[in-house]
Amino acid sequence: RPSSDQTLDELEGIVLVNDLDKPLGRSESKLDPTGIILHSTVSALGDSTIRTLGKRGLSYHFVIEKDGSIRQLTKIEKQSYHDPGSNSNMIGIALVNLSYDIKHAKDPSTWIEGPKTDGSVTKWDPIPAVQMAAMKKLIASLIKKYPGIVKIRPHSGTAGGKKSTKQDPGPLIPKSIYIG
Repeated sequence: RPSSDQTLDELEGIVLVNDLDKPLGRSESKLDPTGIILHSTVSALGDSTIRTLGKRGLSYHFVIEKDGSIRQLTKIEKQSYHDPGSNSNMIGIALVNLSYDIKHAKDPSTWIEGPKTDGSVTKWDPIPAVQMAAMKKLIASLIKKYPGIVKIRPHSGTAGGKKSTKQDPGPLIPKSIYIG
């Protein structure tokens, strides 16, 4: 369902695209963020991600497009449905990225080899520098606004560890991003 408050949150130095009107899985329950979960969309476009989320009753707080634009899907102080074990206290950020779904790659020759959580090696969709910079800037702005944020984790690290089928956002996110 659309957000009851469709006014974008204000984050220092961040320009947001308003997608609060999209019918997605959101809660009116309060969120006092203590962390951030990073995801990848396993989709090549933010619009197709949003349609899929709506069909599944899911959402993120933010989706970062490959061009670095940041779409807000859920108000920060409300829960979104992105990770069952952490919806009540974690902000969900997703990068538009195919992860290791190479069958949908336009140019698989550009993909980068890296490990999955089980130790096997596969090819990963590269993350453009502008998208990585937007993610880092968004995280810094969120931490500044919400000093209670003490954890940043990959979805793969919250969804069952090595036995998880969740691999996102993959090994191309620098380990230095993760805290707690």
